[in-house]
Amino acid sequence: MREVTTPWPITEIMVTPEPSGRLRISDDIQQTLSSLFGYDGESRRPLRCGRTGTQFVASAPLANISKKPGIGANWTWNGGNIETSEVMILADSTNTGAVQVSIDAAVGATNFWPLNAGESLTFSVNNLSRVHINIVVAAEIAYVAYTR
Repeated sequence: MREVTTPWPITEIMVTPEPSGRLRISDDIQQTLSSLFGYDGESRRPLRCGRTGTQFVASAPLANISKKPGIGANWTWNGGNIETSEVMILADSTNTGAVQVSIDAAVGATNFWPLNAGESLTFSVNNLSRVHINIVVAAEIAYVAYTR
């Protein structure tokens, strides 16, 4: 049997009494846990299903929508440390300039996706802090929505 050397709380599975020390895990249990949890490249997440046993594959519930008004020309915004599953950025329909979106780095000369008036971009990302926005024209607006 293998020992679990890194603490890995599984809040979705109630274990009583609470385990202490290093857990020993059999191959059968490891295989069972692998089938109950997905891996997104950075963390394990429980797979969810409805009361009928059908696995949920739809988007997660919307967690927040916020309006980001550009305070000046080339106003930048970076998301906070919030776990997400999907993010949508929408450029206001009255904008005259672009909203530029980048992932994992501040918007630069070549690393962004431009959104013109009324355009949107939806993508999967596991933390809002990875999202960077640049609003080119002062007082124009971008909307940010995300799921958890």
